[in-house]
Amino acid sequence: MMLRLLSVFLVWAFSSALSETRYDGGGSASIPGGGTEAYKEAREYIAKDAASHPEYKSAMLDNAPDIAAYYGYPDMPLYSPQGGFDILYVFNSIFIMHEPDMYEELLRHKLDDANILKVRVNDETVVYKKYLK
Repeated sequence: MMLRLLSVFLVWAFSSALSETRYDGGGSASIPGGGTEAYKEAREYIAKDAASHPEYKSAMLDNAPDIAAYYGYPDMPLYSPQGGFDILYVFNSIFIMHEPDMYEELLRHKLDDANILKVRVNDETVVYKKYLK
């Protein structure tokens, strides 16, 4: 009887964990169902920081324009080596890009991991700000 209850609980726990996964697998994050305040704080920081330095050209590694537009944040350009960018923002979140993914993307663009400022926006979210020049 106890084993039967345990197996039912494990199936329920596994199903619950799978239902919490919010990534559509198509290359862009789906609209987050939780953590929206953390997301808003991070995007607000990026928008205000970029606006406070208009002399620098800013970009993001993964702008996730679907989520940004949903919450009304400006659509920042995606980073490209030919873009002449000065600052690169990486929004580190379970909905967009994990830290190891960020380092893989930097390598893919032939960027080193020097000159990166790690800004803890709140308890859930980190924004990386990389100075390119």
